[in-house]
This record gives sequence, C-alpha cells and structure tokens, in this order.
Amino acid sequence: RFKDIIVSARDHGGETISVDISPVGNIFDLQMKMQSGTMLALEDHFMMFEGKALPEDGTISLVDCGITDGAVIVLDPRPVAIRVENVDGTTVEISISPKESVDAVLEKLVNEHGIPVKEKNQTLYMGDDPLDDPDAVLESCGIQGGELLFLDDPDITFEVIVVPGGQSSTVNMKLSEALYYLKKKIQEEHEIPFRSQGLVIEGKNDLSATNPETTLEECGFAEDDILVVENVPDIIMEIRINDTDGKKKKDLISIKVKHFYTVESLQLQLHQDFKIPRNEQVLKYEGKDLDDPFQTFKALGIGGGSIIDLHPWHIFVKTEKEESLPVVLSPDSTVADLQLKIATDYEIPIKRQALSLNGESIDADPEISFDSCGIKYGVTVDLKKLKKDKKVDDDVVKKAKKRESTKKRDSTLKSPKSKKRESVKKRESLKSPKSKKRDSVKKKSDKK
Repeated sequence: RFKDIIVSARDHGGETISVDISPVGNIFDLQMKMQSGTMLALEDHFMMFEGKALPEDGTISLVDCGITDGAVIVLDPRPVAIRVENVDGTTVEISISPKESVDAVLEKLVNEHGIPVKEKNQTLYMGDDPLDDPDAVLESCGIQGGELLFLDDPDITFEVIVVPGGQSSTVNMKLSEALYYLKKKIQEEHEIPFRSQGLVIEGKNDLSATNPETTLEECGFAEDDILVVENVPDIIMEIRINDTDGKKKKDLISIKVKHFYTVESLQLQLHQDFKIPRNEQVLKYEGKDLDDPFQTFKALGIGGGSIIDLHPWHIFVKTEKEESLPVVLSPDSTVADLQLKIATDYEIPIKRQALSLNGESIDADPEISFDSCGIKYGVTVDLKKLKKDKKVDDDVVKKAKKRESTKKRDSTLKSPKSKKRESVKKRESLKSPKSKKRDSVKKKSDKK
C-alpha cells in the first residue's frame, strides 16, 4: 500500500483546505475528498493546477496530472451567463465569473457590445437596487447565472421658468425619458396646456416644435440647464380650398394653431378634422409651396389672419387638340389608375389611350407607379387618342357590301318561274307542322 500524499485546495477568496489521498488515486477521488471538506460547489469551479485546468475526465490518475505530495489546487469559479437590459429595451448576454466586480461587467458591455455605459455615466441595477460600487464582487451582490440586470441613465436636474410671471420649479428626470413626460409635468405643475407650451433651453435649442417622443438627451438637455416655458396663445388662420383649374372657392376653413406649429402639424390636423389625406394635400402661401414639413409658421412669416391655399393633388392630361384636362388622383397611384380616371371622367376608352411623358411612352406597363415613371404634382401627360382599327373596319364593310351585291345579282338573274318556286318554297317553310302534315295526307289521297 502506498503512503497517502497531502494535496491542498485554495478558493478565490484565499481559504485553503488540505486532504490526504492515495498517490495512485484519480481526479474523481480528489474531488470527493475536497467536497467533503468545503462548502463550495465544485461543479461550479475549475480545478486549476500550475495554471492549467485539470481534465474533465475524472478517471485520469493524479500521477498523469503531475500531482504529488504538497501540490496546491486552485478552485476557480466557472463563468456564468447574465443578461443586461439596455435603456432602449434591448437585452445582451455576457459570460463572467461571479468573482469578478461590477466594474468588470461594465467593461464587458463597452468592449463586447459597444454600449457607452461609462461615457453616459449609466448605472447598473439589480431589481430596484443600484450596483453603484464598481469594486463590489458579483457573488457578494447575490448575482448568479441567468440573472437579469438593468442599465439606466443618471438623473439630471434643471430649472423650469415660466414667462411672463417668473414662476419656477426644479425638475429631476432621466436623459432617456421622452419630452412628452416633461411637457406633462409642466402641464400639471404650471397649468399650461400641453399643446400651448413654447419651450426653449436657455442659450441652446427651441423645442417648441420638437416631436414629443424625442428623448431629453436628443433635445440637448444637461445638468443645471434652464428651460424657459411660455404659454403661447392661439392664432387663427384660414384655409382656402382651390379647384384644379386654379379657381378659389369662397368658403374658408378656420383653424386654430400656434406660431411654433409646423407645416406637418397642419397637414395632420387637416387629415384628422376634415379627412383630407396628407399625401393629397398641396399647401401654398402667397403662391409659394409649403413643401418643407418641418418649417414653423413663425419661420414662414405666417400669423393670425393668414390665408393658406389648399390644392387637391392633381396632374394635367394634354390632348392632341391642346386641351388641358385636370385629373385628380393621389401621388401613390399607378398608370392604370390614370387610364381608368381618363376613361371615367372624359369618356375615352382605355384601349384608345396612348400616354407619354416628356416624349416617352408610360403605358407599356400600366401597373407602374407615378413615382417610378416620374409623374409628380402638376405635371402634364400627353394623350394621343388612337383611332379604331381601320383594317378590321374595312374588312367588315367589304364583307357587308359583298353580301349585298350577291343578293342583288341573284335577284336579277333568276327567271319568273324560279322566283315563283322560291316564293312557294318560302311560304311552305313558314307553315306549321300540323299544316304540313295535312298537306302530305291530301297529296297521298289525290294520288290514289
């Protein structure tokens, strides 16, 4: 019998245990001896010897692994998978040892997933508890494999000042929060309606026309900023509906807006209140197209009492007689839609339409969209009205004339007796079956 050897095991925290084991034993024997002397779950650790992990096959002998009397085994925790939810709601997974620190998790998020947690000074949370000590060990924080952690932006504090009046308040929010929630806070605390708020970060950005879904970070907010808020009064503008021929209708639509509203907000309001689709609205002010949806009325010089002209989306079709025919359609129509509209409005059959734009035919593929063939608002499409198929018409006329001529010729060439026989034959064909039967019986009787 061989004399036992002493093998020590040291865990990540520096605690050491020693076991007696036969030198001809194997790795499994060593694991069993060590397990009885420690509270650690050895299956969650690598057994390291001289910087290398011992083989997973427990039947390999200690001699083959080079383990002799006095050897020291280091118990190194196996990495665990934890998930981290970003501020935008996406989730990433990292593999890390429970003996690593909170700061090591942040480093992995930066290096492996490109999340700028340190640049944005973001904090890691486990549930509602912030992991704000970067040196804290994950194991001591209770973090295990499969744990879900959360990233969150730091709070920023800024001052809100209402003008006129000078009322003020202090707001504490996260940069990842939407402008919508700030406007709701202002509405509740200062009783300024959501849609009447003119917002300007002092010395920075005018946020009055900013989409409420924009985050405070995207708006340019920073710690200790001053936000100036104004209760902006309504202005009333008039919308004048125009026909396709340019004639203006007398009726005006009155709409309440703010000077910081945009062209896009007016289009949305017209769609919501008057059911006019946005893509079919063509807005003009003093003859100029309002084609920039993000321009504010203040920037365009539009104020109370201004009149904006609304034109239906249309194009023109020019005939060979130089007639310009207006056609009202939507910009997402196809050539087939245009053909049908011409046939319906101007009674020109689709088969007799030849359409072209800038000299190029556009009706080879009727399903092609306006955008694909270059048809835009107000353009003129040329229409050539095709004649009926002359060859077919001539053949029909010729056949009709030939039939008429044959009838006349036959009529003139027949003798009086032939004509009389044909007349009798015609009368016979018109008789009913009963009459024909009676005549047949009479003929047989006469023969007898």
